[in-house]
Amino acid sequence: MNKVLPAAVAFLLFCVVFSANVFAEMPNTAISINRNIIVPAPLKIGDKVGIIAPANRATPERLQHAVEFLVEKGFDVIVSDNIGLETEYGVGDGSEQARADAFNAIARNPDIRAIFCLRGGYGSMHLLQNIDYEALRQNRPIIVGYSDITALHTAIFQKTGLVTFHGPMLASNRGQTESFERLFELLMNPNAEFPLENIDGTDFSVINEGIAEGIIVGGNLTLICSLMGTEYELDVKDKILFIEDLDEAPYRLHRYMWQLKLAGKLDEVAAIVIGDILPDREYDDPEISLKVILDVLKDVKVPILYNVRAGHGKNPLTIPMGAMVRIVGNKMTVSLSGFQQSGHILPDDFFYVTDIVPDVILEIRYFSTYNFLGTRVDDYLAPVAILSRQAAKALKQVNDDVRAKGYVLKVFDAYRPQGAVDHFVRWAADPNDILTKEYFYPDLDKDRLLPERYIMARSAHSRGSTVDLTLVEMRTGKEVDMGSPFDFFGLISHHGTGLITEKQSNNRLILKNAMEKAGFELYDEEWWHYTLVDEPYPDTYFSFPVQ
Repeated sequence: MNKVLPAAVAFLLFCVVFSANVFAEMPNTAISINRNIIVPAPLKIGDKVGIIAPANRATPERLQHAVEFLVEKGFDVIVSDNIGLETEYGVGDGSEQARADAFNAIARNPDIRAIFCLRGGYGSMHLLQNIDYEALRQNRPIIVGYSDITALHTAIFQKTGLVTFHGPMLASNRGQTESFERLFELLMNPNAEFPLENIDGTDFSVINEGIAEGIIVGGNLTLICSLMGTEYELDVKDKILFIEDLDEAPYRLHRYMWQLKLAGKLDEVAAIVIGDILPDREYDDPEISLKVILDVLKDVKVPILYNVRAGHGKNPLTIPMGAMVRIVGNKMTVSLSGFQQSGHILPDDFFYVTDIVPDVILEIRYFSTYNFLGTRVDDYLAPVAILSRQAAKALKQVNDDVRAKGYVLKVFDAYRPQGAVDHFVRWAADPNDILTKEYFYPDLDKDRLLPERYIMARSAHSRGSTVDLTLVEMRTGKEVDMGSPFDFFGLISHHGTGLITEKQSNNRLILKNAMEKAGFELYDEEWWHYTLVDEPYPDTYFSFPVQ
């Protein structure tokens, strides 16, 4: 039909190779995402990170190893003042406040991008009344731990919306290389969507096989039950409940599960995920521990996954607590796409697009590796779309218009920091980096991208009122065929090209008419690119990051 077909096929292959968050068919209706949920920015080499011990102290030798481990990873390490405080029962002397003060000193430091727990134990719940939740909401650090740290995961998520990470701890999981490798891959190179899988390659088991979707919450079963009746009680309504535990006698596990049952929690969940349930030393058969839990769940009708290697076992997988999880059969997929960094204060007159157009679909390509650079672009710290107030309101008018015709908008990019544009220019100037040529510019020599203005040193996107977008058919959940993919450099992407079919041309016209009606003007060489005619900052190029 036209010369782009082979490249389009290769383009889809590129999606698989480069990123787990690449092209996927959308469901028939757009998923409603809680835009108050905050996804921390990715961790980078050279970042400051903190080590805390809110549950119990570790030996000096284990602490030293933890510091050396993070330094070898390339981080600037700060050790919490509370690291030597004993937290076991009976310590007294106001240690709860002292430990909370030490935690808050780490939480209030805006330069600390991640907080790693040394170990579990007992005592994290002592801190909950004195934690500076507003500092966590504003600074948005990564927080990693499990076991007794469940108290922190639960309270922090419910008070701030901050996604935290149920993953390996520096002392407890020392030497478990695979678990830490997976953890740091997730923290430093997160995809907007990725599968949750056991590190040892074993499959999850399933009861009540089906499809479920919800925010995943929970953690250690003992701590979940210990917080019942408090202001930090776990909210499980329409959520996926994750549980794990260690060294609990079968009758205690049974009692905890009955507590959840009698409290009505098991009637509210969208699904249940059972992690490591490691037996008490007097009961060395792990099957008994699992059996007593499943006994209480025998009348529960939602999907139940077990044999999920998360928790106290060796090489646990990391679960982003507060993230959206979709269960299909015995598979789990995590989605971070669409969540807002609500704690971040945008410049005056700028808004997150989803705050103005709630049902818009986001596929922020430059936050992923699925783009013409083949890597995440500088200053894209979260998969969110930002626009000036005027542009966002005009975009809502567009969305209302196309919804009446059976479509919804999908946004690939909106405001683009100047630092990202500089990244584009550096890439374009490197003649050796042609990794993505076959997929994005097969008919162009790379040295023509700058002269022919496919890439420019200044971008209208940086003024805050330009958006790259397409249409999704509401009935099928599929992108409308526009004749060429987003960011495909070539004549076929130009308005008025004769290289596409009449149907594809008409599809572009639906988007064009709606955009122009709302006050946007097209960019002739890119069918997806529109700028608000009366943009509020026509001469200002902003540099604040997308976060």
